[in-house]
Formats: sequence, C-alpha cells, structure tokens
Amino acid sequence: QTNTPNTSVINIHAHDVGDSSAFITGFSNDLTIRKAADTPSSPLAWTPSEWSPNTLYSTPDLKDLVQDVVDHADWCGGNAMSFILDAVSGIRKGVSDDADESLSPALRIEYDESTATGCNAIAIQAQIKAQNDDAEERVSNGNMSFSSSDIELNADGGNSQIVGLRFQDINVSSSDTIVSADLEFTVDETDSGSTNVTIYGEYAGDSQSFSSTNKISTRTKTTAAVSWSPGAWTTEGDKHASPDISAIVEEIISHSGWSALNNMSFIIEGTSGERTADSYDGSPINAPKLRINIEGSGLGSSAGTISVRQKLHDVVDEIQWKSGTPTGVRIYCLDVHVVVVQHLAL
Repeated sequence: QTNTPNTSVINIHAHDVGDSSAFITGFSNDLTIRKAADTPSSPLAWTPSEWSPNTLYSTPDLKDLVQDVVDHADWCGGNAMSFILDAVSGIRKGVSDDADESLSPALRIEYDESTATGCNAIAIQAQIKAQNDDAEERVSNGNMSFSSSDIELNADGGNSQIVGLRFQDINVSSSDTIVSADLEFTVDETDSGSTNVTIYGEYAGDSQSFSSTNKISTRTKTTAAVSWSPGAWTTEGDKHASPDISAIVEEIISHSGWSALNNMSFIIEGTSGERTADSYDGSPINAPKLRINIEGSGLGSSAGTISVRQKLHDVVDEIQWKSGTPTGVRIYCLDVHVVVVQHLAL
C-alpha cells in the first residue's frame, strides 16, 4: 500500500541460531523471544523511503547478520534462517506470502562458491521416469512385468513377487554423508492386512534398467537391509514413506564404481501381506520416489551442488506426459545480482 512520507525506522534482527525453526501459531511472544536472541551484528537500522504500490524495495546490506548465522557451529547450507523486523516508528506495508507467494519477501545472497567451506545440506529427490525402471518378478517362475498399472509389494493375488525400483541420475557423491533417505509410495488400492517386506539396494556402481535378461533376482543385493511393516493404507492417493534406508544408500555410494549422477536401484522382497502402490505406467506423477538428505563437505566439492540451469533442466525433464506431442526444451540463463531482503508494497 502507498505509505505517507512519514519517517519510518525499522530495526532488522537475525535469529542467532544455526537452524531457525518455523514460526508457531498461537505461541505467545514467539517473535519477541527470537528478537531477544539476536546475532552480535543485530539490529541493523533501516530507514526506508516512501513506498508506492507495485514497487520493489530493498533493505540495506544484511551480510553481517547473515555471516553471524552461518558462523554458527551447527549451521549447514540448506538450514533455515529468520529475520525479525521491529518498527521503531512509522509504517510500511508489503505483500505477505498468504496474499501472493510470488510477491512475498525474498532473501537474496551472493557468495564466492570457490572459497565456500563447511557443511552443505541438500535434499535430493528422484522419481521413477521410465517404464522399465519399476518392475515386478514372479518368484515361482521368474516372469517379469514392466507395464502394470500398479506395484504390489510382496504379492499379487497371492503370488509372491519381488519389486525392483531404479532411480536415474542420483546427484550424490561418495564423499557426501547420507543424513536420511526413504522411498515414498502413493496408494493405488487400500489394504489394512498385516504386511512385512524387506528393502535392499542393488550393490552396483551404476544400476542398469530391468529387463527379461537382467532380472531383479539376479542382481547383487546390499548387505544393508531394512525391514518394513507398513501400517494400513486406507485412502487411495495417500503418500506413505518407508523407514530410513540411509544405510542402504551409504553402501551403494561406497561401491568403487559409483559416481555422482549414476543410477541406483532398490529391491523389495516380502514374507506376508500386500500393499499396492501406483506405478509409472499407472500414474507417472504418482510413481515411487527416492528422497535423500545429504551433507556435503562444501559448496565447491559436494556433488549435491548443481547450477540453476541444471536444476531447471531437471525440473522440465521430470514433467511427465502420456500422449500428444512432447514439446522441446530451451532454457535461457539470466544474471541476477541482489544481496538484500526485498519487500513489495501493496
């Protein structure tokens, strides 16, 4: 909103913790408590000019406040940081996230990647994106299925089977620390019966596609294994995650043939029950996902670091289509240089 040209003074505080938690609705004095625990360089005084509608405004340089936060022993790239704006006088009104996500306040940071050190936390996510990357193998005769509309864990109609899941281009290096990892499934059919399965990885440096000659059962399994007794799957479309499989992922990336952007596969065997999830053929957008949280040794050395261009390419590449004419992909790079928190006036 347009503000009268009255003088406004706003103190900017940075929450002095290595990983700031989300603001809590209904928690008394949450912001006041955080403001009191501010960094050594806080507060930074800001005297904004008069604001006009639909105009971007920037704070002074916040680098000292940001540096205070990242100097924390428990700071890791990818953690959260919070700023508290405390008006000493005057009023300025900007767009909130609830009003318009695309116009909400933004924190922009420039840094020298070549000299970056310390911890770098990154969330990696991959999804099945090819027909032969989720497969089922009948235990009794070895028959392989690649085009089913769903995936039955442990058994299909009483027939025991093994499930194989292959995820492509996993951007994790052997030097990265796996903090946590899991598999996520989307419910295709409801089932509440007792079910028990075991998850393994394929111990290979670069897992190849499943085929009738490269079956699930012929692959070398990891020593690491995770037992899973999933609870009831009561609603179609719900998401269910496996237990932590980080030990399996750690063993795979320790393979001498592993390199960042290689492929990894998981093998699921069962002893009882059944759970039915969406497959790539049944619903590409709901196909199984692999989620990995890593900590690398620094932005310059961690394989988890990717360029904005590569990230855009990955996002476009993950868009699934089932019919019609696929569009081509062309990406243009833009230079952006901002080192401030921005507010847009209403």
